[in-house]
Amino acid sequence: MAKNVLFIQAHEADKAVFFSSIANFLQGKGIHTKHLTFRRLEKYVYEKNGVFDTVFMPRVLKEYDHILSVEDEKKYDLSKLLFYTLKLNSLNNYSFDTDNIYSNARRYLNFLKELHSSQKIDLIIMWNDTFMYDSLSKAFASNFNIPTLIFEAGIFRPNTITMDSKGVNYGNSIPEDQSYYSNVKYEKDFINSLTDIKFEDKLYSFELSKLKKFYLLERSKDKLFSKVLKQELDLEIIYENTLQKVKKRIEKRKKVNGYSLFKELPSRYLFIPFQVHDDSQVLLNSPYINSMEELVEIIDYNLEQYNAQYNDDLFVVFKEHPADKGRTNYSSLYDKYKDNKRLIFMTEGETSKLLKNSQGVITINSTVGIEALQQYKHVITLGNAYYNINGLVQICSDPSKLYEHINHIVNNDVDIHLINQFIHYLRFNYQLEGNWRKGSFDVFHLESTLTRLLNS
Repeated sequence: MAKNVLFIQAHEADKAVFFSSIANFLQGKGIHTKHLTFRRLEKYVYEKNGVFDTVFMPRVLKEYDHILSVEDEKKYDLSKLLFYTLKLNSLNNYSFDTDNIYSNARRYLNFLKELHSSQKIDLIIMWNDTFMYDSLSKAFASNFNIPTLIFEAGIFRPNTITMDSKGVNYGNSIPEDQSYYSNVKYEKDFINSLTDIKFEDKLYSFELSKLKKFYLLERSKDKLFSKVLKQELDLEIIYENTLQKVKKRIEKRKKVNGYSLFKELPSRYLFIPFQVHDDSQVLLNSPYINSMEELVEIIDYNLEQYNAQYNDDLFVVFKEHPADKGRTNYSSLYDKYKDNKRLIFMTEGETSKLLKNSQGVITINSTVGIEALQQYKHVITLGNAYYNINGLVQICSDPSKLYEHINHIVNNDVDIHLINQFIHYLRFNYQLEGNWRKGSFDVFHLESTLTRLLNS
């Protein structure tokens, strides 16, 4: 009997391009694929790439009950499963209807239950696992013992893809035990070529259709049928309106003065990268710090404590995340600390250069931590990170004692051998070789993973 793989894609249409490539590969192996589409654009992308078994959810879900059975209501903690979607929209002041989101969540779970009953689902594939329909799908899969395979942009871009059957970021399957890496062998200087393609002869490549840039017709139809004619459900998960989108684009083009690389950097400093203000890593995996403002406050206190107690003259350099340009205004934060000469704020600058000249990095759980390790820099984490491994990084579980960790990294060397073992495992064992934007991937790595999951 043919296996059935269900693809969830409910956020960005470019991910449907990558999933089209995987679907064509699976269909060539005799595996049936079904694809849930939440906008006409996704359906259009799939069909242009030869994927036709799609379910157009805005119309289909309208026929499903928005109430769960008593038994199913107990199975799902909807407040937890919808937390990130609701929090992201709230943080950005987007207008949304909470009751409507909960109703659509229940409709969706009822749909999955009926689908699994009529066409047994053997595997669910999704991109990320934090947004509404992905987190619901993951919970559904857990309740029905259905394996999942979750993709995300690669750590060593552009030629790697994150692929994990457990989750992404802190929820992934990367071993946290230092001893796990003790037998990892690596070649000298391998760390200088982590973004290179290593297994080009193993890459599957599907000739993707060239697609239009704006898809105005598809977007207009979605608005017409959901907003005007009310014949379909509005299943958007990011409720940014047109005015907010235009404003964001204008802000992105504005030049910001006063905080740039032209500022002379001190000879000794710690680098602290800002993370995106609505990053799931901060909202879901940071138990002590909920915003960049709180991060700066904690750093300010601990830097003062460190310099006073250990008689040092250390500075810190903060840099905004480029994805927040035009989305978040930190001017009031900068004004608050404008007289503190030891805190330097930057809105731009090359992260690699800032890392190179630093004494080390303090981060909540940013991927900059991995970049720092690649340069053999000390890393202190303030949140839950998948690279929180004793000996690899300094794990600060009490922000009020951060200054003690600063003192440790200033006076000790990094464990270069452990860093090499971890990075080698991450790149050559954990990551999937390929470029998701081009629809290419290491066919043998993917196939072995799929075989394991489909036969589990």
